[in-house]
Amino acid sequence: MARADALESQTGFIGTYKTTAKWTVKDAEGKERVESASGTFIGPASAETLVSYYQSLKADEQSAFLEAWFYGADLKKKGGLRPAVSAESPWVSRDGVKINLSTGDRIDKEGVAMKLLPIEKCIGAVNAGFDDANMLEQQPKAAFVVARKMLLEAKKAIEKDGRLVVRK
Repeated sequence: MARADALESQTGFIGTYKTTAKWTVKDAEGKERVESASGTFIGPASAETLVSYYQSLKADEQSAFLEAWFYGADLKKKGGLRPAVSAESPWVSRDGVKINLSTGDRIDKEGVAMKLLPIEKCIGAVNAGFDDANMLEQQPKAAFVVARKMLLEAKKAIEKDGRLVVRK
């Protein structure tokens, strides 16, 4: 379901949400710049109104809604499980367990998904990675930098006094 902070307006149990896609392009000189486009979509205004919203849809709209939900859930899970290029990955490894610091996904030594790590612990680990780097007068490891960026972009965390805290 869409994030509550993306809700632009609400009429009864129907919410209108704003979303923005961002991407990086290179110009003729090879300089990178970020471009974006925004759009809106409708859906249930909250988790509490999900059933009412769904029941208000016609049969073909219900099928489309479920298809979109499954597509989004599948894509989100695959994105969290698929390690990216090391320079762009929020994954770290500890005692043979792979941990995605932006989602809390964990995979054991045999490749089996484990219980999610709470987002508070992910944020604490990212802060600790930056603290360690600072104490050693080095740059933080790429996974901590990427996870920090992803947590902020996903609005799971905010920055307060130079540290990440859970967004409430």
